[in-house]
Amino acid sequence: MNEKNLPGFISVGYCKSSNLQPDVLDIYDEDDRMKIYGSLINIPIVGIGSMTVSSEEKKGATVYNLISSFQICGDDEAAKKICSVLSENIHAFIFETVDRNKMLVGTHEKPFPTVMWQYMNESSPTGKRGYFIEVAYQNTHSAILLE
Repeated sequence: MNEKNLPGFISVGYCKSSNLQPDVLDIYDEDDRMKIYGSLINIPIVGIGSMTVSSEEKKGATVYNLISSFQICGDDEAAKKICSVLSENIHAFIFETVDRNKMLVGTHEKPFPTVMWQYMNESSPTGKRGYFIEVAYQNTHSAILLE
């Protein structure tokens, strides 16, 4: 299994996968950047999020496993609402990396990314506090670079 840490990301947006309109529907060329259309909702995040991609061979095909994690910025009610909406697991995500590249995780078709969230309140003064999201995605392609 190969594993790679991607550059951190500074922003996250999401939209319902069914509302996502990719420019190319049939053939995706990994060397080209894709253009997509759809109404994105931005998620305010704390600091820089992380993303890891691993790959493995299964039945003669390469399967990519992508995991990204970040902390939601905002009050409890707003963060709970975001977590509740994302837990429906019907969304595609766009991440903007620290080097200003945009990457799409998920498409308009299944499989969709799955979201897990948790509230943390560590007792130490420097401990983690707030709502943390993990987006997991498994497919025959990893994140797609966008224009």
